[in-house]
Amino acid sequence: MKVVKKKSTPASETLSDKIENSLKKDNIKIPEYEDVDSAYLVLPKDITDISSKELGKYLNAFTQQKIWIRTVIGRTTLLLREQELYLDEKRAKIYAELPVKMSVKEKELKVLLEAKEAMKNTIYFEEKLNTLNDIVCSLEESIFVISREISRRGKDWEEANREDNVDKTWGRPGRRKI
Repeated sequence: MKVVKKKSTPASETLSDKIENSLKKDNIKIPEYEDVDSAYLVLPKDITDISSKELGKYLNAFTQQKIWIRTVIGRTTLLLREQELYLDEKRAKIYAELPVKMSVKEKELKVLLEAKEAMKNTIYFEEKLNTLNDIVCSLEESIFVISREISRRGKDWEEANREDNVDKTWGRPGRRKI
């Protein structure tokens, strides 16, 4: 009988490292922030004044930025989970050392004193996630506005062609050729 040894992961490998390594093994490419043209991440006052080609560049930049921020959200979620796990371990250790008859409130105060940094990190990652989700909402609104302008221009082009065809078929608007 052949014994297969499992590869051990280094103790210092974080949850996010483990998950990203697993995703890479599954041939899932994780987006990186490389080619976003930051000059196109601020919309001009009036997008109707810019060319269609420029609109495409804005749409591309906003979409890439949204993809990147969603990647950051995923990573931040993992970091938050790591902090929560650490805090749970710390809480369990502190609770085990304290008398059983001590109130939960007193125990939580003790946890607060001894695990202050982990609690601060947990709050930081929660607020970072809230902010990132708000940014994604703003990007989605911008993408919608740009897409609507592109669609409107396409519709205007179709209507211009339609009017041109009507003019050719019927003559000047309002007069029918006989």
